[in-house]
Amino acid sequence: MAIGTGAAILGASALGGLMGSGDQTVTQQQQLPSFLQPYAPLYAQQGYNLSQAPFNPYPWETVAPFTQDQNAAMDMVRQRALSGSPVTNAAQQQTLNTINGDYLNPATNPYLQQTYDQAAKRVADSFARGTAAQTDSRFAQSHGYGGSAWQEAQQANQTALGDSLAGLAANVYGNNYAQERNRQQQAAQFAPNLAAQD
Repeated sequence: MAIGTGAAILGASALGGLMGSGDQTVTQQQQLPSFLQPYAPLYAQQGYNLSQAPFNPYPWETVAPFTQDQNAAMDMVRQRALSGSPVTNAAQQQTLNTINGDYLNPATNPYLQQTYDQAAKRVADSFARGTAAQTDSRFAQSHGYGGSAWQEAQQANQTALGDSLAGLAANVYGNNYAQERNRQQQAAQFAPNLAAQD
């Protein structure tokens, strides 16, 4: 309305300047149309009444509730977040066991102990049927069975058997140690990625 009023004043001043008269002021009034004037006080009163009323929230849902499937899906996501993937959990446990060296120890690696036991049994059986039996037979034939020479031969045989079993143990356990150390290094590299799966 200021633009319109300004335009009206400018127009009057311009006209007055052209006609040679002095400054003139034009005043415009804003009024409701006559057909709305009887209702204006009622609308104003109604607006005031509404502004004074206490907050009255909408009593019903404004958003559709979740469906049974949506609730089930959210519950599954929550359970997965809390429990993790069984596959990832198994991989994390396996990696942790490897890093901790659980497979270096025969007590926690039954296959390692079984490998050694089977191989040691074969060595002991070969010794009993071969070296020990041949020694006894040789001394029996020469009537020296039980004598000091036989006893020395038995001691030498037992020492050789012990050395064979010790070498076997060093081979089985040493190879396992080297392989497991390599696996520990590899597992340590995978650990950050597996931890990130949490």
